Amino acid sequence: MKKTLIFGIGLALTATLIITSLAMARSVGITERGQLRNPDCPVVSNLTEEQQQELSRITRDYRDWIYPKKQQMIARQAELNALLATEGADPAEIEQARKDLAGLNQEIFEGKLDHRIKMSQEYNINTGIQGRVRGGKSFSEFGRSARQHSPRYSR
Repeated sequence: MKKTLIFGIGLALTATLIITSLAMARSVGITERGQLRNPDCPVVSNLTEEQQQELSRITRDYRDWIYPKKQQMIARQAELNALLATEGADPAEIEQARKDLAGLNQEIFEGKLDHRIKMSQEYNINTGIQGRVRGGKSFSEFGRSARQHSPRYSR
């Protein structure tokens, strides 16, 4: 029974890591060579060539920093799940795994926020929560709130 549980958890962890690695390999705004994916975008086309290259570098550096952190987060979550699934697990180990997970989550949040602030202040690029560029304009500038644009509120 214990071997089956450990094998199942290991298999689930491996599958999760493979799937997330493949999902994160797709960059949001930069190609594999570090080029901007859509230089005709109104936000990017207003930048000089040097600014576009700097933007590519900043985004590439951020991506190279955040992906390993996310992988660590997934691994720590799997460890915590394994500890919680094990009968008679040491509460101190569970608490330490929880603290590690919370610390990584805080570090990722601060890194994302720093990146968003830098993009907004230096390049006037307002990225959404999922990294989508909104062209530097909020929904309210068009006379409607973001909630009114949501399909949930279109009744």
